[in-house]
Amino acid sequence: SKRASLPAAPELGLRSAVPNARNATEFADRIARALDKNQTSWVLYNMAAFYWRIKGNGHMVVECLRRALEYSPREFKDVALVSLGNVLHRGQHSEDAAIVVTAAINIAPQYHVTHFTLGNIYAAIGDYDQAILCFEHTTRITPEFHGAHQRLNAVRCQRNLE
Repeated sequence: SKRASLPAAPELGLRSAVPNARNATEFADRIARALDKNQTSWVLYNMAAFYWRIKGNGHMVVECLRRALEYSPREFKDVALVSLGNVLHRGQHSEDAAIVVTAAINIAPQYHVTHFTLGNIYAAIGDYDQAILCFEHTTRITPEFHGAHQRLNAVRCQRNLE
């Protein structure tokens, strides 16, 4: 299946976000034990997907996120959708990633990082007008987010060059 062949390089930068675990394996063991007790926890499936993103196993990431989406209340589906969008984008499926992250924004439009993520995806595929809209929205939500201002300026420059 396409899911099994999704390329996913290990996202080692995510290791610093693993809560209260000495290493990723301990984190995985805790999640596995918790899932044994609660097999319908959308939070645990999102955490398991996070572990597989660290390990670089695209197939397992998608399987965990699929379950997270199945069990999430609608108002929290954005969590799995943004994660899936990041994995798809990193796996060179940026158009699909844009669709998924747009769905996350439709569920929870208040999070600046989701707009920023979508802006980066649009910039990567060369849709500079959409990227600019996303970065402008990011800066309206969180004016102190300097990275968004920098990306907005960079994309405006790129658009003017092309």
